[in-house]
Amino acid sequence: MFKRFIHFLFVNLGFLFCLLIFCVANTIKPLISIPEKYVDDLDAYKDYSTLFFKDCNENVVQIYYDALSGRVVNLLANSMNESVGFTLKTQKKLNLPEGKLYPKITQAKSYKHGNYTVFEYILVLNTNRIEVGHFLLSSMRFERDFQYSKLHLQPFKSIRYSFIPQEFHEFMKLVKEKNLNIYNEIYNTLFIDVKKINNGVLLSQTSITKNNEIKLSMIIENGSLKVDTDKVVFYSSKQPILIRVIIETNAKPLTPKKRIFNDSFWKFYEDHKNNLKSLRDKKLFERQVKGAELLVTKEKLFAGLPNFATYFGRDSLMFAIIMNEIIDPYLLQDIIEMVILKLNDRGEVSHEESLGFQAIRENIQKYLNSEEIKKPLDYNLINSLDKTVENYVMIDDDFQLPVVFRLYLENRFISDKEKIEFLKREKNNESYLELILRNFSFVFDKALPYYLSGNPDDLVKFPFINGSYVSASWRDSGFGYCGGSYPMDVNVIWVPYSLKSINYALKKFSELNINYEYHWFKETNLYKYYKEGKVDDVIKVWEKTGKYFAVSLNHDEIKEKFNLKESYLGLMEQNFIIPLSLKFLGISRDDHGNVIPLMNTDLGIKFVCFALIGKDSDFSEYFKEALDFYSLTVLPYPLGLFIDNVGVVCCNDTYTNVEIWKEFEKDTYHSPKAVWGREVNIILLGLLDLIEILSEEEDNAKHFKQIIPLYKNYFYTIYNAVEKSGLKNSELWSYEFENNNAKAIRYHTSSDIQLWNLSSLAVEYKIYKLKKKGIL
Repeated sequence: MFKRFIHFLFVNLGFLFCLLIFCVANTIKPLISIPEKYVDDLDAYKDYSTLFFKDCNENVVQIYYDALSGRVVNLLANSMNESVGFTLKTQKKLNLPEGKLYPKITQAKSYKHGNYTVFEYILVLNTNRIEVGHFLLSSMRFERDFQYSKLHLQPFKSIRYSFIPQEFHEFMKLVKEKNLNIYNEIYNTLFIDVKKINNGVLLSQTSITKNNEIKLSMIIENGSLKVDTDKVVFYSSKQPILIRVIIETNAKPLTPKKRIFNDSFWKFYEDHKNNLKSLRDKKLFERQVKGAELLVTKEKLFAGLPNFATYFGRDSLMFAIIMNEIIDPYLLQDIIEMVILKLNDRGEVSHEESLGFQAIRENIQKYLNSEEIKKPLDYNLINSLDKTVENYVMIDDDFQLPVVFRLYLENRFISDKEKIEFLKREKNNESYLELILRNFSFVFDKALPYYLSGNPDDLVKFPFINGSYVSASWRDSGFGYCGGSYPMDVNVIWVPYSLKSINYALKKFSELNINYEYHWFKETNLYKYYKEGKVDDVIKVWEKTGKYFAVSLNHDEIKEKFNLKESYLGLMEQNFIIPLSLKFLGISRDDHGNVIPLMNTDLGIKFVCFALIGKDSDFSEYFKEALDFYSLTVLPYPLGLFIDNVGVVCCNDTYTNVEIWKEFEKDTYHSPKAVWGREVNIILLGLLDLIEILSEEEDNAKHFKQIIPLYKNYFYTIYNAVEKSGLKNSELWSYEFENNNAKAIRYHTSSDIQLWNLSSLAVEYKIYKLKKKGIL
């Protein structure tokens, strides 16, 4: 009997011990926590905090909390770009720090449960009563719109719905008229299903197509709850309240990308990390590297977390260009693959995809505005509503793809055989080679009218939609291009470099014996011009388009505009030295041929591209243009673009007019109040490229070597200002003046981790490389 008891005890204790080990091992620590003491500016983040985890599929889960609104958002960066949001409210009479609730998150775990991925954690709240409402289980795009519309700040509504877009109501009304059976079957999918469970509540949201389901369970660990029509109230006799939050989704996971950086980067990583003196610098550097791990998957690169946790064409292509020296070559191949698989029949690049609940929303919009509305409604339509929607409205990304493809062809770490095999892969019986040729043909056809006419009215133009021109390049906010119709960046930078890259690729195909003589391709303008040797002529014409955007100001004009702007800003009079003249390229042209004289940072990417693929161009023109541009980046604002302790603002509207000043006050995203990390890093990278070329080129650069010290001074002036901002790893930041001194502040909608801003790693690598060479 005793032996049996010992055996029983041993077996069961062993089981309990194994269970304990499993539970401990299954607890997940956050990969990144923002803000972090001694690392981040705690004042800049005083009302905001976020944690980044990886679930059991190694997909990102981001949890953020906004103390001003009480909003908790759980981003699920999976194949459906999902989110679970809710709002916390306390009684006003409670004695909380600054009147705000500051929750903590502990004991995070993730596991599979059938077809569902589960992520759970304990929410620790420093109160004994909490109200929870404004539940939203959907796409992160829904959450964005919910907050942009300020709906999360309104009183709680029904638990069953917080945000149902108007088009859903219109669609359901139509379904009811056309097919009552379908209506009865799908009506309840508009609403959250609510069930009381033991010590908690279970909420679930199913898509109209019933392909996707998101569940949220909230279980109180040390108290009780009450489910009202508009909220759930949790009580406890002691503080803090502990609520177990369990999130489940049946969305397919994405494939983690194991190798992101190349061997040269990892050598730099170890050396650089060991040489960093402060703990803060080491942690920020490691955060950037971890950020790459969070943003990169096999299927797509996320543009930014939390707001843009899905594919963006431009962001992916620009990442490939800026990070070219440090990313793994097969990541470059993956980026090209993910982009060309989304090309439309014309060869246009998809700017952004809409998935899951957001795809349903957009497909409903399309249906309501189409002729299909006149036909009978059946289950085929309902089942197709969650089909991925691609957005092709942007134009700069169409011209960036050939540039990235050229970088791929030039990459010496991928063999010619592998490149040939890659181009043989197929989508819908069409090879990747054919897909890329469709893009080439589209780009060339866009460039041909101006070549043939020489008329600036035939330059590449923004699309005209709903009575205005869409800002369809990287400054894609409403007033990003000041209402202009012809963007400078596309016409001066991307079209010429795209044409050069296409010309290179066609020659390379012949060298590799790649047959591109498809019947349809032989009918294109590109094929005909290439065979006649005229593509070079088209390139030469397009290389001169900068003249249509040129702005030239004399001393008196500068002084007059500067005095007006200084007065408008309410700045105290300072001893600025007014330049004798200024030359720059305006942001855009309008339909009347007027250049909009907005000084800007956009030309910076031209010099990065020159260093990568443009060295067959006129070096003297390159150096002269660079001198004009980079002098603006260190000229103090509001004369130029530079603000000490802050960085380089993305534009300066001093030389425009009061109407534009007022518009930028309403729309600050791409205004003089914004410093974009992407632009700062491009400027720094371009300066380093310039210093390297001037130092190493003998024949082409011999007359310009004396200006190397000037460019080094420019570089360190900008680099040090950005360092002092304390926000260099942010997507963008802003500033405020106190007694004429600028202080950097966090921009309210800035992504916590952003793909473009990983480019600071490329800058640090380039510094390391040039120091190794003895150049810097």
